[in-house]
Amino acid sequence: AIRCRVPPGRGINLDVSVEIYHGVSTLPSAFNFSAPSITGLQVFLNGTCNRSSYDECLDVNRTGAYLDPEGDDSVRIVGLNFGLEDSTPVARLGATPCVSTVWYSDTSLLCATPKGMGGAQTVVATISLARVTMMDALSYQAPTLTSVLGMENPIPAVGGATLVLQGDGFGSIDHNALAVRIGTSLAPTVMWQSDQEIHALVGPGVGFDHTVQIELPGFEPIPANHTLHYQAPGVTAVHPNTGPSAGGANVTFYGRNFGAHDEGAIASIADTACQKTTWINDSMLQ
Repeated sequence: AIRCRVPPGRGINLDVSVEIYHGVSTLPSAFNFSAPSITGLQVFLNGTCNRSSYDECLDVNRTGAYLDPEGDDSVRIVGLNFGLEDSTPVARLGATPCVSTVWYSDTSLLCATPKGMGGAQTVVATISLARVTMMDALSYQAPTLTSVLGMENPIPAVGGATLVLQGDGFGSIDHNALAVRIGTSLAPTVMWQSDQEIHALVGPGVGFDHTVQIELPGFEPIPANHTLHYQAPGVTAVHPNTGPSAGGANVTFYGRNFGAHDEGAIASIADTACQKTTWINDSMLQ
């Protein structure tokens, strides 16, 4: 038997060999160094961390803080087995690589955070082909919603109106992360305009007092202060306009805002509901 004091290293499935004089014996894929792991994170104040001086970063610890969506925060990734020398590790938040990843020691990396949006971001570090993660580890600051323009008046039942949502923290670039929900339905199109404004296309619907809210993964919905109303249905004509007192005649109702699809409309004559109401389109019922 031979006892070996293992040298510093990293990796898995490494060959081991013994050399005696000119004879060499190799056992392939026989040894694994312990895999890297992340044990904790620390967030440092935006703009106060000089990344050339690790000690300065430690002085402004802001553990548990929300990240600035504009980036330029710093996150210290604490763990084990990051290596005794710099192997050019790469870290990312969610799907976005850090602006830079600096190796400091076997237990510390520093990530310059990218621009981003959303909560529960997974931190991933790749070190010498080994990938280690911490799930749902960090969140960016949630956006705020201060006003919604375009719903001062009721919206036609077929939809098509554009809402202008104003606030802050919508991102300096389009992250394709924001959704707008009107009542129970998602807006079919959301168009990012700036960090302070997004536009949402109103889908078809009927009824009153629909909540308008922004949805972002990892956060509670962000509601507007006011609700949206669709225009009430309006009957303009019926044909035929006479029928037997015994009932049974088929009558067509013409009008507007009957809905872009069947919303369960009930037609009535006097105060008595028709035996059956069939939706045809936004302007016709039978």
